[in-house]
Amino acid sequence: MIPPKNDSAPKAPAELPSYALDDADEPVGWRRWIRGWRLAVTLAVLAVLIGSAFGARPLYREVKARRALAIVDQAGAAIDRGEGAEASTLLRQAALMAFQDERVSDRLIYQAARAGDMASVVEIGKKIDTGKASADEILIFGERSLGAGRAADVTRALEYLPPDLPPDQAVKRTMLEAGLLAAQQQPSQAESVLREALARILTPESDELRIMLANLLLAGQDRSRLDEARQLLEQAAGGTRANSLAALRVLALSQAGLSPAAQEQLDATITRLRAHPDCSAEDELFIARLLISSNPDRQKEAVQNLVARLRERDANIDERTAAARWLIGLQAHDAALEVITPEEATSHAGALMIRLDALSGLNRWDECSELIETNRGGTVPDTLYHLFRARIAGTRNDTATEESEKRQLRQVMQFAELPHVLFAARYAETVGWKPEAFAAWRILASDSGAKADALRGQIRNFPPTATAADGAAIANELLALQPQDPSTRLSAAFFSLLAGENIEPSAATAEEFLAADPESVDIRRVAALARLRTGQATKGLAILPDDNGEPRWQALHVALLRAAGRKAEAEKIATKVDPTTLTPEERTMLAK
Repeated sequence: MIPPKNDSAPKAPAELPSYALDDADEPVGWRRWIRGWRLAVTLAVLAVLIGSAFGARPLYREVKARRALAIVDQAGAAIDRGEGAEASTLLRQAALMAFQDERVSDRLIYQAARAGDMASVVEIGKKIDTGKASADEILIFGERSLGAGRAADVTRALEYLPPDLPPDQAVKRTMLEAGLLAAQQQPSQAESVLREALARILTPESDELRIMLANLLLAGQDRSRLDEARQLLEQAAGGTRANSLAALRVLALSQAGLSPAAQEQLDATITRLRAHPDCSAEDELFIARLLISSNPDRQKEAVQNLVARLRERDANIDERTAAARWLIGLQAHDAALEVITPEEATSHAGALMIRLDALSGLNRWDECSELIETNRGGTVPDTLYHLFRARIAGTRNDTATEESEKRQLRQVMQFAELPHVLFAARYAETVGWKPEAFAAWRILASDSGAKADALRGQIRNFPPTATAADGAAIANELLALQPQDPSTRLSAAFFSLLAGENIEPSAATAEEFLAADPESVDIRRVAALARLRTGQATKGLAILPDDNGEPRWQALHVALLRAAGRKAEAEKIATKVDPTTLTPEERTMLAK
């Protein structure tokens, strides 16, 4: 409020009287600013200006760094909740904001390692070597190394951990040590480590050790220890929220059985699991899987329950996409379409792939065509566009269009995102497009994390245009990654024998497998080929299983019959074989 004017108040003169020095002594111009209080004000202003010029940038960087650290903490919380996509987005945001700050980069690398990024795990390993890694960093390095099968790195982590750790870290160290022993096929030693720690660590964190010990007991062959495992799980189920949920999951797994009593126990534990405050849509998928694996007759019930409960829990699009992908594997295409709406397919690539997969499984090709044409350039990448165009053309017997689209598919896959290539690989394999599946798996082999699976995919879909030497090269590359894997060793032996290379050691490998598992159809076929190459055709025929009308094994049968002198029988089978599906070496066996 403006005060009223007081016209009677005395007015100041135009110039106030001076109470300072005489005018003659008063500094003039710039000199007046270096005297008295003016000097203090001047110096303060200069200090602010200089500070602004030289300190504004560091201050701005500090603000950005603190904001980035807060975002990294949010990413860590998302990892704890199991929300990997959100965590990834937050970590990228923080990195772009202030990765050059050492504090931010350290926390980013740690959280990225927690999320499973192996490059970040390697960076922590470098930090461990310098002696600057924290106990949390060493533990996550050890955990991720254990998951990747890097025993030497797990041992290194255990060596660098300090002896005195708080209970939560002591529990993780024990789990790391026991996990390493179990991975080295020393379950009794792992059990001893866990039991000793349980006697020593009496805090709530020890429930993690009970769950791990229960898993170890359940994995053994001694069923008499089942009751002890379940007692451990019941103890953990009464503990902290996170551990109790994990304990209930393992308890449910231990009760999965076909008998009425087992099914009753399982249902009771599932009820407890669903009542847990942290039960999620992911748990509903776990429950559905468990019900069907324990009793296939409950598939319809499990599928209906899953769809209804996902709706009740208001599951997000990523959770529903994961569930729908599993439903596709069950051939429950209608249920998958219930879980993913047409509108969601226009904005979510995973949802789009689910709907396309489900619609094609139901032979609703017109809807597939409409979906890909409507969303091309949006959620439909070129890979999926040409994949489904080829599939639709094939269902309409339009061979020219089908082959044209397949050619374009093989071309665009070279530049496509790996998730799209993976979808194409699996889909092509499902519908029997071996050249396209082989090409997709070959591209996926460039990703180190997917290399082993991609190499196995190439072996499964080995095309007739490739040679046995090509197959041997793939199998040997896989053998270098998994030298003890039986199927890899058998594949390497097969391609070497087919190519006529390394015959003696490959034949010895085949005979070794045959002695261990004489009923295996695959092993008997490789061993029969080995006997053909070593001049024992009659013995090869004795173990050769039925060819099931497959050209590859028909060609082997023909070659064995000819080598055994049974030419009439060989020619009778040879006339039925389609040579276009055979590799050059197999065609040679057939033609001789």
